[in-house]
Amino acid sequence: MAYMKHSRLAAILAAAFIVSAPTAARQTQKVLTPEAIITIAQVADAQMSPDGTQVAYQVSRPRGESDPPGGARAELWLVPAAGGEARRLTQEEDRAPRWSPDGRTIAFLGRRGKDALTQIHLINPAAGEARPLTTAPAPVTSFKWSPDGRSIAFTYADSKTDDEKKGDTAGRDWTVHDRNYKHTRLYRIDVAGATTSLVTQADKTVHDYDWSPDSAQLAAILNGNLWVIDLNTRLSQQITGDGQTTNPTWVR
Repeated sequence: MAYMKHSRLAAILAAAFIVSAPTAARQTQKVLTPEAIITIAQVADAQMSPDGTQVAYQVSRPRGESDPPGGARAELWLVPAAGGEARRLTQEEDRAPRWSPDGRTIAFLGRRGKDALTQIHLINPAAGEARPLTTAPAPVTSFKWSPDGRSIAFTYADSKTDDEKKGDTAGRDWTVHDRNYKHTRLYRIDVAGATTSLVTQADKTVHDYDWSPDSAQLAAILNGNLWVIDLNTRLSQQITGDGQTTNPTWVR
């Protein structure tokens, strides 16, 4: 059953990509040349809506000669799960679409503005414009919805101090080993009120994390060890100590 489900999803995305590709490009690129290969867009990170009717996914397109330098441009698209015409969800370079548990909202990572940092944004897939949710002082690197849909857990690395920023401006941008290490920490934001709280207080780097089914706890890998943090009491408990624990997943 899992193989059939994945095959069906792949077929849906392939059809969506073909529909969304410009007709002129399909007509002229009849021979697969090296020049054509480097222009091929890639579909990734497909996310089925909770009710199984829609698929949000990311399309990565190589930059052209007229584009500013950088990696592939990431776009967010939406297509009916039963097949049909795909439509672009946002008009900016966005990535990592994730449905809210009730299916009414899609959260994603993106930037708005030339010098803006990567933040979590929210959009109603039916209509409307995206709005920023977080205002982190450093680029957000990952996030996960809570099962009840009220909160989002997310991570970002410690931002530079004022002295470090002054040093960068003056050309003193070197890194000293084992000094001023920037840990990646875990935060939680309330979706309705947009209030943010720090989840991991200790000077340890968060490598991965997962919500408990009741949305009351977070399991996190800190420096290779499993910890469980109670979000109500703020108490944390270390579960493993071998430094080699990965992929925390609550049994649901």
